[in-house]
Amino acid sequence: SPDLVEADYRDAAASPRYHVAPMPHIAMPGRGEYKMAAPLQMRQRAVMETFAPHVVHVAAPDMMGHSAVRWAAESGVCSVCSYHTAYDTYLQYYHVGMLASPLRQMLASFYTSCDVVATPSFAAADHLAEMGVPRERMGFFPRGINLTLYSPAMRSRKFRAEIMGVGTRSRDGSGSGGGGVWG
Repeated sequence: SPDLVEADYRDAAASPRYHVAPMPHIAMPGRGEYKMAAPLQMRQRAVMETFAPHVVHVAAPDMMGHSAVRWAAESGVCSVCSYHTAYDTYLQYYHVGMLASPLRQMLASFYTSCDVVATPSFAAADHLAEMGVPRERMGFFPRGINLTLYSPAMRSRKFRAEIMGVGTRSRDGSGSGGGGVWG
């Protein structure tokens, strides 16, 4: 994944629970925190074939995402694509709204090619359906806070201080309390 920070990458790569492989990528001009990976190359395809996953999760409809979904289809592996961002709605802010229709066609083609499309809300599912993505491919994974488990009525300053360490440290870590985010 091009998005892992170096320490996360080292930790995950050293763990027997995960299979992490480096991906060539470039930073997006003007937005260095966004990285775009190249399509899967022969080396990455060989790693995937050796790993032999049952499921491939794709988080972005970029070049790597397209090639990973294609690899999964060719290899008989289930592709699960999570839908996070309505990219087509951003174009107006960059004054290239005329590209919205071709982008929607590309997104519809991509998400239609996924075996399962995980959507975070019914509105997101509606947006994809309007682009032509079949609803029968969509699954719902709500994000946010589970209000049954995390109710304000369950708030405990003692728990926060003893277990979470919240309210016990200053920003400099000295433990003197302080306020703000930490106290």
